[in-house]
Amino acid sequence: MVLLLLGNTPKRGPYHRLVAKAVKWLRKRMGETLAALAVTLVERVESGGALPSRAEVTDLLTCGPEGDLLKEVIDLPGRVI
Repeated sequence: MVLLLLGNTPKRGPYHRLVAKAVKWLRKRMGETLAALAVTLVERVESGGALPSRAEVTDLLTCGPEGDLLKEVIDLPGRVI
């Protein structure tokens, strides 16, 4: 989610390969609720949809260091989600 919010997807952006690897890893875990949520949000953004809202990523904010980083990116000045 952090990379998405910073303008990267599996198809574009300087970190597109990293995002692609992450999505591949998440797809192998689609039975897990948070993995399924993350994949759904990535696919929506890739297809031209809106970035996730804060309400949509709330559950992801509790995921250890990754959740902490997501909080930091969401709270960047000027970021509205």
